[in-house]
Amino acid sequence: MPFSNLSSNLFKHNILGKGVAIVPKFGIVVAPSSGVINIIYQKSNVVGLITDEGVEILIHIGIDSDSTDLELFTPHVVEGQRVNKGDTLVEFDIETVISTGIDITSPIIITNTDAYEDIFHSKDVKASLLENIISIYSKEI
Repeated sequence: MPFSNLSSNLFKHNILGKGVAIVPKFGIVVAPSSGVINIIYQKSNVVGLITDEGVEILIHIGIDSDSTDLELFTPHVVEGQRVNKGDTLVEFDIETVISTGIDITSPIIITNTDAYEDIFHSKDVKASLLENIISIYSKEI
């Protein structure tokens, strides 16, 4: 879903960059591309990856997941770790997260949006694991 549909101004107005939000069906976050983990937030609900192509991706599990003191997310990576497309980054019990009242909608942000001509998201309502949902167009040199 487009960020314009989200309640959070941080995402709605592309403050962190352009991207797309998904509503996960499973409690697993996998690497969308090969690269290096550049951030894993203390609560493990936010993970950042710099792909081999230089795309900076930030995955924020749940819109308001920062608001809880519960330990709901289990990281499988550390900062500086090399990952391959499909590697597990974070796991969580999706039912437990939802039961706390957290909106599980999860933004996927390209934080270096300005480095690209444009970023588009798939219009498909459903996507499978590892399906491309964001298209990135390089600036012409």
